[in-house]
Amino acid sequence: MVSRPPVTLYRSAECRLCDLTISELRALAPELSFGLEIVAIDGREELERLYGWAVPVVVFKNKEIARAPIRPGSLRVLISEALSSRMPGA
Repeated sequence: MVSRPPVTLYRSAECRLCDLTISELRALAPELSFGLEIVAIDGREELERLYGWAVPVVVFKNKEIARAPIRPGSLRVLISEALSSRMPGA
């Protein structure tokens, strides 16, 4: 099995949408075979500048694939596409 970089979620502590997105990503991770990295932007000036009010922001291989608002169910398609574009021969 080819090792993949993780899907990264940038979040803020007081973000209900972030909590919902984390739950969805955790449910999808085993099915789509990806690791999950959760990064809090709070108190991190550079990350707050980059993502601020846009959280949750989902990134794979340094490419943003989703940001708030994220429609329920859309992450499966977005992550599947991102993962397949990184597969050898794809």
